Amino acid sequence: MTVTTPADSDAKAGAAKDAPTDDAATPAIKRADKPMLVYIADPTASDGFDKVEKIVLTDDKIAVGCKAFACIRMTPEQAAQDAILAKAGKETPRFVFISADYKSVEVLEGSKLSIGGLFGEMKTQFKKHYAGDLEKNVKALIKVLSEFDKISNERSQLEEKKAREEKPSPADQNEWKKTAEELATREKEANGERDRLLKFEPKPVV
Repeated sequence: MTVTTPADSDAKAGAAKDAPTDDAATPAIKRADKPMLVYIADPTASDGFDKVEKIVLTDDKIAVGCKAFACIRMTPEQAAQDAILAKAGKETPRFVFISADYKSVEVLEGSKLSIGGLFGEMKTQFKKHYAGDLEKNVKALIKVLSEFDKISNERSQLEEKKAREEKPSPADQNEWKKTAEELATREKEANGERDRLLKFEPKPVV
């Protein structure tokens, strides 16, 4: 998968045709829905790869922050065939941020391959494309994900309690029903909050 701009394919197709006349319209580059985050890595190379895979990409802030970007993974060979990525950095692994209009490219490699380095650049790129604050969104989303974990654990405890009682009393059954309803309500609220936080609002295109 490449991130070559749509205009590149048009240019290649037009090379075999006559030159356009002066009044021919120049094809407009279609703006992407999200800025892009491209991860270029060679799984066969352990130098730097393990750190990124096992530490950086597993961090909660990074995992949640990725929701604001169109995330793409490529090998160095694939990146070398792309018009944009071929000129974006040299080291492997590396991250490349590409703006939604394909005009801005930012590379993170070497010493910048850290949780702080990647999340810091995520916040910078987020501000260029979206209204709001990525860090606030991420903190709120992590809190929602924690609530989902709590609900799941409490459901498991409820099911274990029900399984232990061979002859539950009416009071037990009423208590279980009430607990199940409360958990369902909390889950519904958490789903609504998660959906709200994931609706990133793009800035108006100038």
